[in-house]
Amino acid sequence: HNTCDGDFKRVFHPAGLDEKKMYTVTEFFPEEQPGSPSVTGAELARNGITATFEYNQLEGFRGKLFLVRSL
Repeated sequence: HNTCDGDFKRVFHPAGLDEKKMYTVTEFFPEEQPGSPSVTGAELARNGITATFEYNQLEGFRGKLFLVRSL
């Protein structure tokens, strides 16, 4: 995804999740963040996971890693 268009956010819609199962989303990179509240697979597919990419002049854009875990 190109983050150089002035909008430093992207929404990723995970595919293949069981619509009725419950999931949590945890951001692991660059730093581990607390997990999200439980949501259904249908909610994740519809609303997606919003990732914000901050820009640092020395490092440029840094990647993000999210773990979607079923409960």
